[in-house]
Amino acid sequence: MSCSNNLLLFLPSIELSLSLETQHAAAQSTISDLESKVSSLESLVKQSQAPAAPQPDSLTQTLNDWTKIR
Repeated sequence: MSCSNNLLLFLPSIELSLSLETQHAAAQSTISDLESKVSSLESLVKQSQAPAAPQPDSLTQTLNDWTKIR
């Protein structure tokens, strides 16, 4: 076998390796984007779980309004 024939035998392996490297880089980018989105969502959940000021119910509000008028 000549040297060029030996190189041709390795060509599919090299192409596969380059393809896998490209796919790996794309996957890493996707993972990074998803981690960022998860972090943002976690922050929103924490903010939404913060205790809110209690809102008076409609009956209490009506009574308060009525006493102001009197």
